[in-house]
Amino acid sequence: MEEDDSGWLGRLKRELAFVRGNLLVLTVSWTIWSPFSHAVGVYEQVYIMALGASVFLLGLMSAVSSVILGVVRFLGGYVADRYGRKRILVSMTFIYSLALFLYALAPDWRWIFVASIITSVCLLYQPALSAILMDSVPPEKRGLGFSLSNLLPELVSLPAPFLAMYLVRTHGLVIGMRIAYSLMAISGLMAALVRLKLKETWSPRKEAMRDFLSGYKDALRFASEELRPFMVILGLVSLLAGFNTVTQPFIVYYLGLTLEEWGLLYFLGSIIWITALLPAGVIVDRLGRRSSLIAGLFLTSLSLAALSGLKSLGLTAFWHIALSMLLLWTSSYLAHNALSALEADLVPRGLRGRLSAFLALLTDVVAAVSSATCGWLYEAVSPSAAALLCSLSALAGTIMASLALGEPEGRWG
Repeated sequence: MEEDDSGWLGRLKRELAFVRGNLLVLTVSWTIWSPFSHAVGVYEQVYIMALGASVFLLGLMSAVSSVILGVVRFLGGYVADRYGRKRILVSMTFIYSLALFLYALAPDWRWIFVASIITSVCLLYQPALSAILMDSVPPEKRGLGFSLSNLLPELVSLPAPFLAMYLVRTHGLVIGMRIAYSLMAISGLMAALVRLKLKETWSPRKEAMRDFLSGYKDALRFASEELRPFMVILGLVSLLAGFNTVTQPFIVYYLGLTLEEWGLLYFLGSIIWITALLPAGVIVDRLGRRSSLIAGLFLTSLSLAALSGLKSLGLTAFWHIALSMLLLWTSSYLAHNALSALEADLVPRGLRGRLSAFLALLTDVVAAVSSATCGWLYEAVSPSAAALLCSLSALAGTIMASLALGEPEGRWG
């Protein structure tokens, strides 16, 4: 019996031997920050609405932030490739965390708008983050590695909805959220300190802006020749961001859940998310990127279609809404995990900084259009129209992946 346990533990240790160095540092930093960012996320949209924003303004603010983020990511890609991944990642994490205090102090939605612009600029570190994460995980372990990097942060974030519910119940929506944002800012500063332990994965190279733009030409040429189906699918998946922008008003104000019921649903979503983390990574690695993506997008389309019709069918009880949302969250994670693994497989290491920035720009521009459109549809047509639009985009992505996307024959390290 002891030998069996020892053998099992030995196999587990060998299977997880790659979880060290940068992957471990990033996981620890996310573990510190994640509980409080999750707490903020529970009521973020209704908090901004409490400060005077409409659903359309929510969509517009999200759209502006997305466009700014996409543009500054080009600079982030340049810095990631020229100066290395670590420097930009650590410094911008510090600045981003300090900017979160503006959310906590905002007297109205306009301050939130300004704060969102600042934090979007700070997120120019994301190409560096993506590149350092891809560089630090072996190709054959990327599905599992990306899942593991989320597992511990999600585990410690399980109580986050209850923290948000407690703060809102005790102090009211506005004051409770101000406290939550302050805690997120403090934990973000702690995460930035942890990220000082990261090791650089790319040898910096000096180049002028002209060379930088020329480098993007090389990256764009590679993308146009090798990544066309992937980029189309990525764009269709990015349209789903529009529903994320209106999810809380859709569930609370349209379908009628209370703030506490929404907090409980958010908690159940965290449970399902954690339950799906490792299986999703294993599915992506063993079943394949393409098949996993198709399954995830089809189920996402189905769940959004169900949400769009719940009220007209009179199915607005807690569990009717919960089942649809839990399916949406689970299937969306499977699809995004497959997309992340596909990007790592398809993009050479030397182009990852620039191509991560370009693909992020594509994602952000499409997400901006979707966010503004869904906010407008919510108010001008009906809330269900926003969910239906995103359902159709997920279905289109399913069809595109089935017809035009192949499983990668070779994978870049």
